[in-house]
Amino acid sequence: MKILVIATVPPGTPMDELTPHLEGEERLSWQYYKDDVLREFYARDPEVDELGAIFVFEADTVEAVKTLVADYPLAKAGLIDFAFHPLPPFTNFELLFKSQEETNQ
Repeated sequence: MKILVIATVPPGTPMDELTPHLEGEERLSWQYYKDDVLREFYARDPEVDELGAIFVFEADTVEAVKTLVADYPLAKAGLIDFAFHPLPPFTNFELLFKSQEETNQ
């Protein structure tokens, strides 16, 4: 299952506290990408959004992803928060294939 992870740096966190951890963040993201568990990753634009990143992981459970992101240097330093959103398959298209009688039940 895909898990959307929204990572947010708490407002007011000084950049000089973040900078020492960024190389480790990139290295771990690269490792997760090579391990085929991190599928997509995007920066958040702090001019229109909060400072942070958006990740799409592939895992069996949200708990598995929580374990992975806990290893990020910023997480270990307590400098980033995560929100987890499972993305199950969208099944409402099945309505297109049901008969009118089934739909009215």
